[in-house]
Amino acid sequence: MEHLNPFDDAQLECQVLSNARRQYSLWPAGYPLPAGWQPVFGPQPRAACDSWLAQHWQEPTQIGGHHHV
Repeated sequence: MEHLNPFDDAQLECQVLSNARRQYSLWPAGYPLPAGWQPVFGPQPRAACDSWLAQHWQEPTQIGGHHHV
């Protein structure tokens, strides 16, 4: 069966991208990268990318050392 959304494929290899704002995106391996984004992890199975994101992603309020209350 053909997948319309690449993320519907459980066997998908992904990579984690980052932009200048230190935002992250999960991206299918082998797809052209969007302008302004660079790979920081992968390609690896989706579960490995999810794990990497869980370890490295920060709340936007924590970036730059500022904590909002």
